[in-house]
Parts: sequence; structure tokens; C-alpha cells
Amino acid sequence: MKSKRFTLTLASLVGGLLLAAGPIAAQTPPPAAQQMPDSVREMLTEMQQIQQQLATIQEQTLEANAELRAQQEATEDAVFDAMVEADPGVEQTIERLEEMGQEIRAAQAEQDTTRMRELLMEGQQAQQRLQAAQAQAMQRDDVSNQVQEYRDDLLEAMKAHDPQTEQLIARMEDLAQRLQAAAGEN
Repeated sequence: MKSKRFTLTLASLVGGLLLAAGPIAAQTPPPAAQQMPDSVREMLTEMQQIQQQLATIQEQTLEANAELRAQQEATEDAVFDAMVEADPGVEQTIERLEEMGQEIRAAQAEQDTTRMRELLMEGQQAQQRLQAAQAQAMQRDDVSNQVQEYRDDLLEAMKAHDPQTEQLIARMEDLAQRLQAAAGEN
């Protein structure tokens, strides 16, 4: 029985389209804001704005489409079940992350930086564990096919809901390519 739901977000589903800048961030550590060229900073800001717009379109699309919401839930359940099969500790890890949120707020209120660092390190380890379980889950053909079908249906519904979706995605791809090129120059 599932005690926690694993939520598939636009970011996690549209990976290649919307998070194409992700590999850039993973390959090169982000320079300090003052060292970052204005053009790169502007592209990153625009990407964040576009991601927010797309997230709003996704939310509106899901609100307006009960069938797609049901498909989303079924897909989330399939991913979560596969994650638990890959790592039975996933549910406890999610529960611990939720507890940690309260502990971090308490440490912030007390200005306990040592405790905040400890919790952040523990949180990073928990996130890595969940990412590893998700990666294993996505290696299963049944799960990856279901996610792909949901991704396709979601994007189609988003485009029908707001025709600007296609332009926003195209702009994201363009910005991601430009950022990749800029990262290669450094």
C-alpha cells in the first residue's frame, strides 16, 4: 500500500525539452552571479520565466481534463511502485524528507547553522537515493512506455489548451542550445 504519492511534474516528464539546460548545470558548476555574463544570466532568467508559464499551462490543462488527471495518477502510481520495487526504502525516505522540512524550519528559526547543514546534507543523500530508484524504475519498459505515453498526451493537451505552448517549448530548446554553446566556450 502506498503511503506517499510520487508526483510527476512537467519538469520530470518533459526532461529533454524543458530541462535541456540541466546537463549544462551538471557539467559545469554555476559561476557566481557577478561572474556570470549578462547574456547567460538573461537566458537563464528567460528560461525560468518560460518554465513558470509552462507549469501554469500544465496546471490549467490538468484542471480542465479529468481523463488526463486519471492518466497522471496511474502513471505516478506505476513509477512509485517501480521505485519501491527497486528500493523498498523509498517510502521511508520520502517520509523522512517531509519530516526534515519541519526540522529545517525549526533550525532556521533558532539560527542553528550546524543543524541546517546536517539536514541539508541528509536531504541531498535522500534525494540521490530517490533519483537512483527513479532511474531504475525508468529502465523498466512498461514504466518508461507509460511515462512516455502520458508525456505525449500531456503535451498534446497543453498545446490544445494554450497554442502558445509550442512556441514556449521551441524557445526553451533554443535557449538550452545557446546555453550549452556558452558553457562550451568556458
